[in-house]
Amino acid sequence: TGRFEDKSRILRIISALVVLLFFYMRPRSVGLYTEKIFFRIWLVTFICISLDIFSVIMITNREFFPHWLLSFVCKSYPVSLVCVSFAGLTYVLTDLYKIQDYRKIVHRLLVLPALAAVIIYALPIHYFQNGNVIYTYGPSIVATYAFAVAMMSLTVGCIIRFRRRGNPRRKLAVLIWMGIWFIAAAVQFLVNELLLVGFASSLGVAALFVMLENPESNMDRSFGCFNSHALQAFLKQCF
Repeated sequence: TGRFEDKSRILRIISALVVLLFFYMRPRSVGLYTEKIFFRIWLVTFICISLDIFSVIMITNREFFPHWLLSFVCKSYPVSLVCVSFAGLTYVLTDLYKIQDYRKIVHRLLVLPALAAVIIYALPIHYFQNGNVIYTYGPSIVATYAFAVAMMSLTVGCIIRFRRRGNPRRKLAVLIWMGIWFIAAAVQFLVNELLLVGFASSLGVAALFVMLENPESNMDRSFGCFNSHALQAFLKQCF
């Protein structure tokens, strides 16, 4: 979870995500399926960082909470990390299959985060608090890193396997996101008190927004209507 004094930094990260959502929702939407997937990524990331804050608060004041509630909240945060990595995988797959096939494949792949959640909730978790340094550790956290790395590896494998299909900018954006996230996770795994994973998640969402999902790129500024790029993307989804 990280240092208690870093809660203000987490709040700034959440504020940045809220501002990002404002700019994303303000213009009119074309109705592309990737827009829905991007919103899911934003939502899962927002929940993940919020759970990070709640876990820090509950560990700090654990004498006021029942043990089962403390364990549930602290384990829900690593489960949400796995869900973020799974969302990245589903985002890559949007370009590789038709919508009907995409939904079938994603429904089958849902067994991965479901299995991860069952294992993470079943394994024990421990809490460390020494002054302002607070974090969780134990088998549950180790399982989280294992599933997150496996999910990221599967995402990168899909990008390499289908490198000639789909939007190359989407693949590049996801690779940048996964790279930042992997480095942050590795550093936090070695130095538990450093709070980097939440920041890396929000930075990945920002990268997706700037490179791919900025709705202003679909608008003609002179006339206020959708441009030819939006038309091409919409027709590609239809056919």
